[in-house]
Amino acid sequence: MIDLSISAEDQRTQEMCERYWSTTEENGELEFEGTVKSIAEDYGFSNSMELLERVREQSTARLTTVTCKRCGKQPEVTSRTEASRFYKRKTRKRWGKTRQEFVCQECQEAERKEQLERKRQLREKRRRAIREFFRPPAPDYRDPKQWTFQTAIYLLSLVRAGATEDFNQIAPLIQQEEPLSPGGLMDHDILDHLTDHEQNLITIHPESNLECFEFEEDKPVTYSPGCVAWYLNLGPRAKANREVIRELEDIFREMDWPDHWIDKTRPLWREVAIYEGLEYLEYKLSEHGLPYEPGERAYGVMENLVQDFSVAQIYCIVYRKVKDASAWQSRTRAPKENATTWALKAIQGFADKARSQNWEVNSYNRDWDCPESMVSKVLYHTVLQVEGFNEVPA
Repeated sequence: MIDLSISAEDQRTQEMCERYWSTTEENGELEFEGTVKSIAEDYGFSNSMELLERVREQSTARLTTVTCKRCGKQPEVTSRTEASRFYKRKTRKRWGKTRQEFVCQECQEAERKEQLERKRQLREKRRRAIREFFRPPAPDYRDPKQWTFQTAIYLLSLVRAGATEDFNQIAPLIQQEEPLSPGGLMDHDILDHLTDHEQNLITIHPESNLECFEFEEDKPVTYSPGCVAWYLNLGPRAKANREVIRELEDIFREMDWPDHWIDKTRPLWREVAIYEGLEYLEYKLSEHGLPYEPGERAYGVMENLVQDFSVAQIYCIVYRKVKDASAWQSRTRAPKENATTWALKAIQGFADKARSQNWEVNSYNRDWDCPESMVSKVLYHTVLQVEGFNEVPA
């Protein structure tokens, strides 16, 4: 059971070490002969710890019934307690038989290094696949005046939100301090628009975090749009990105717009206002514990409201009617899903009545928990130079 190697030369110490490590095996359990206390007393030690220290100094014990399953090495034990616990821990029943499993420290470290090496090789293989699959194109110079108004707003917003100093890379949306769009509700639409094969103004950066991708046979098949970094793709030279963005900024600052932009401002303003209203609706419903899943109905309600009301006024309507819906649900004990539907009906009904009776609807301030998005800032303040939150889209 115990393979004992004794370094002491005197017979008394040798006998002491042998008595301490003398073992038998009964019913699969490791048993030691004699108590540590009695051995300590027989050899003149005042306590068991003094005996153990002397045994450790003069002998080395290995458990012979357990071997490393990798290298065959037997584990070294330094006390009876350790030997007993080790024996029980490394012995278990499998398929009706007792198996003793043990991996020594050296083999554990070697296995850990092997696992790290396999992971490193896998990461490198996947990185090569991403670099090949998402290889940045070599574009010609992009003239901002050839873009649509929507494209110009989206790109400038994305650049301001997360571009690096050299304008070659856009940080992942999840790392950006400010929301790109109201509540992030337009984020995927913006990215899809700019990565469209005809636009191709941004592409997935090949050095994006590997955790952002899903792989099949070590090839990327899907990715998380908010997690990946983006490569800005505006010209053939490294500084072309900076030049094109500066040109776009000048166009907006000097109001030197191409003709095909002029009639496109109101549709985009309305779209942003709709999503600002939806963001606040979701926020207030959540505050009252009412469920909300973005859908066509809520979008239709907001689309109707922005025809005649500013986002500030929509805040007022949403605040009042969601509060009423919560009170109705508490009073009637109706399912919370019904309360959300009730709120949407009440919001639409209030708007219709306000129109028909020419009510003056109050304007609320922007909520701190619904901060102004970068798209809103660029559209309202940089481009249109209006108080977009407080004005009806026009």
